[in-house]
Amino acid sequence: MRPEDLRYENLVDAVLSGYVFDGRTESASFLAWFLENILRIDDVEAADAICDGPGDRGIDAIYVDHDSNEVIFLQSKVRQREGRVVGDQPVRDFAGSIAQFRTKAAIEAAIEAEPNSELSRLLVRSEAADRIAEEYTPRGYFVTNSVVDDSGRRAAEALGISIYDRSDIAERYIEIGAPDRVLGVAQFDVSDNGYLEFNAGGVAKLYLITAKATDLLGLAGIADGSLFAQNVRLSLGNTKVNKDIAKTLENRAKHILFPMYHNGVTIICRRATVVDEDRIEIEDYVVVNGAQSLSVLFRNQSRITNDLRVIAKVIEIAEDDGFASDITTASNNQNAIKPRDRRSTNKLQTRLQSEFENIDYEDYRYLIKRGEEPRGRPISNEEAGRMLLAFDLQEPWSCHQIYKVFEDKYSEIFGRPIVDAWRIIFLDKIMERIENAIPEIRNEPLQRYRLTRYFLLYCLANLLKEDQEASELVSDCRGLVLDEDKLDILLASLEGIVRRLCVDLRFEFIEDDNAPDYKSALKSPSQVANLEKRLRRSFMHDVARGREELPSASF
Repeated sequence: MRPEDLRYENLVDAVLSGYVFDGRTESASFLAWFLENILRIDDVEAADAICDGPGDRGIDAIYVDHDSNEVIFLQSKVRQREGRVVGDQPVRDFAGSIAQFRTKAAIEAAIEAEPNSELSRLLVRSEAADRIAEEYTPRGYFVTNSVVDDSGRRAAEALGISIYDRSDIAERYIEIGAPDRVLGVAQFDVSDNGYLEFNAGGVAKLYLITAKATDLLGLAGIADGSLFAQNVRLSLGNTKVNKDIAKTLENRAKHILFPMYHNGVTIICRRATVVDEDRIEIEDYVVVNGAQSLSVLFRNQSRITNDLRVIAKVIEIAEDDGFASDITTASNNQNAIKPRDRRSTNKLQTRLQSEFENIDYEDYRYLIKRGEEPRGRPISNEEAGRMLLAFDLQEPWSCHQIYKVFEDKYSEIFGRPIVDAWRIIFLDKIMERIENAIPEIRNEPLQRYRLTRYFLLYCLANLLKEDQEASELVSDCRGLVLDEDKLDILLASLEGIVRRLCVDLRFEFIEDDNAPDYKSALKSPSQVANLEKRLRRSFMHDVARGREELPSASF
């Protein structure tokens, strides 16, 4: 991404495509994009974090980072006119806004003053008062598509506010499909401790060095994450390990001992050359283990001294036939690889993928690995797991927590005889009908909230249980999907029911002046269960009165 891509004339149509919709301002849309693409949080969490209504007291979003023990307050400024930079005053005003929430008592007073405002609901939902009471640090992120000038940056530094203007954002944005390593050269000073060299029979060459931290920080691609393109995970924030590293950096006397404390980093490059006895040069490189550590060093650059060194394995692989991937996996065995990655070779997943290939129905494809080409009509195992979690296991409130799909509930979701390609295809077809009907809510923020769809799928599952004939059809998804006439009739009936449910949701969450906060309600097992029962009871009453029909009435 280039900084000029964030100019207003490019911003809305290009960058924010898919983020701008009725009911969400440009500023909130920009912030949602920032939260997902720069802070890299889930889209449900991003939507939950935003408040963009009247009485927001200068706060546009709040995100609680439990890794860093911070309550992050965000403000977004979208500037339409070029040539106008952001000076110190907006930054100082934002600092004043954050000051309103520095104590538990102040947050509770703000909630009590306007209990139904979006800001108050967000403060309650994020449990900000309790987190501040636990000594989480309040922190400000000032986000803009414009340019923050020197006076604004000086004010931000003095007030402890992080600036993300167009240049900062462009630097941190990771392009999809970007090179899997940094293209270029870098050098390491090995004059103090020398190096060990190992040649693996021409397959690879390894240099073991104690790299100066300053040399490591000179590697390109730390800020935007491209240096870690092949790493199984990027920085996770201030985890316990990262906090310990930061604590060590505070004590300069311990810098000389850092190699004794730290496991080191692994760098793979296309070429490594001993320039002379004091320097090793690398070309086209990537860090496959050490993203956490280098990110902490990067955030604490002002504390780095020449005494601080890090053990580094520099591995030259001229022709990669999968060896680099093997090194990456082996180097990261001590770290948490994503649950989906671990399940990608599990028999439950490979069997389903093979089944999709064998039936060859309507060009459906089942994707089980990140990076697989989405040919035909792709369904990822993430989406399949979420649908099964909502429809079969009756837990729509958990569908934003992907670890439930591949860890806590994995066997319950996928390890059942009923789960086959046909069931997943059937659920996908229902979700298509839900997508058709969901505009009946007439409120785009609620329509686009991902848990809304899984709640509606959950409602349909329970209504189908009220209809014995329809339930029997659904128990044999293969027969149902292959019977096009019955399938179309059932899906049309379900779409009609969803339209009714969407109208009910509109009155539950939008039309009522005292409506509950849907972002909280749809994550609460008790509130979801109670809401579904109310909607189902209302529908069944209308069935009894002849105003509505169960799906089987259409057969």
